[in-house]
Amino acid sequence: MRLKNKTNIAMVVCLAAMVAFGFTFTGCDKKFHTTNNMNIKAEAQSFVLDTTCTISVYGTEDQKLAERGLQLCKDYEKILSKTVEGSDIYKINNAGGTPVQVRPETVQLLKKAIYYSKKTDGLFDVSIGGVSELWDFSGENPKVPAKKSIEEALSHVGYKNIKIEGKTVRLADPKTKIDLGAIAKGYIADRVADMLREEGVDRAIINLGGNVLTIGEKQSGLPWNIGVEKPFSGGSQIVGAVKSKDSSVVTSGIYERQFKQDGVLYHHVLNPKTGYPVKTDLDAVSILSKESVEGDAISTCCLLLGKERAEKFISEIAGVEAIFIDSGGKVSSTGGSGFTLAE
Repeated sequence: MRLKNKTNIAMVVCLAAMVAFGFTFTGCDKKFHTTNNMNIKAEAQSFVLDTTCTISVYGTEDQKLAERGLQLCKDYEKILSKTVEGSDIYKINNAGGTPVQVRPETVQLLKKAIYYSKKTDGLFDVSIGGVSELWDFSGENPKVPAKKSIEEALSHVGYKNIKIEGKTVRLADPKTKIDLGAIAKGYIADRVADMLREEGVDRAIINLGGNVLTIGEKQSGLPWNIGVEKPFSGGSQIVGAVKSKDSSVVTSGIYERQFKQDGVLYHHVLNPKTGYPVKTDLDAVSILSKESVEGDAISTCCLLLGKERAEKFISEIAGVEAIFIDSGGKVSSTGGSGFTLAE
């Protein structure tokens, strides 16, 4: 599944200066209670959603809990991936325009995607699947697709082609293809968090390849410190950090999946208006929000909009903060982000 490594829309967000805390696992309904052991942790990691995903649950050594989080990621991949045969999205894309009955989760996520498509006048558009499949940024010999191929695929892009009626979805243009890579990982992170909370977990970190979602806070009562990577540093440097408690930090960047051809840099963040990588004055955008699905979509929107329009866009959304890194390396942030520059 290519749920774009939040490079499509997104860069990896490092977990910096995180202090572990402890609980003990019990058999009662509320499965955890606080202990003085700061080191107890159950952690599971796997390559899923086209990235490395890590679920860290503090206060227990029961690996099954963390593994259930990973399994949930795999289950949703089978529902939301455009490349997994039999998934809801695969069936919609290959139905020739006929209605397809899908799961409630698929309807919910598509409605969310359409909302942001309308909000950006189509600059954020999950119907870009026909275009995105032409670009292979992770192959051994990536190259710019033929202009005619891009133009043909582009003619079928348009979120208004996605028609939702109850539990069914159809494409008004049979050649339109949906790609949820810009938003699905955030949605999945939220569902993993829901599951863990239902199991009584009150301290955990969910990291889906850069979509970081925290449950609770450190044992000390302080929020987690989440480091933000410096673009084009290969993950070796951070520009600063933000604090997170029961919240999400999602970053979109142009640098993780890219290649050069004839001296020109081509990155994976595609403009649905042109079919080519978007021309933006931002290298990366980090979004702090309550829900990861919102951060996923908004970080992509901001990168596509460019800094000036993104700042206005953010100012109109309650409960959301942003950190911008422009093409000159300058870092700026909204007033409530709590972002601190690295020394």
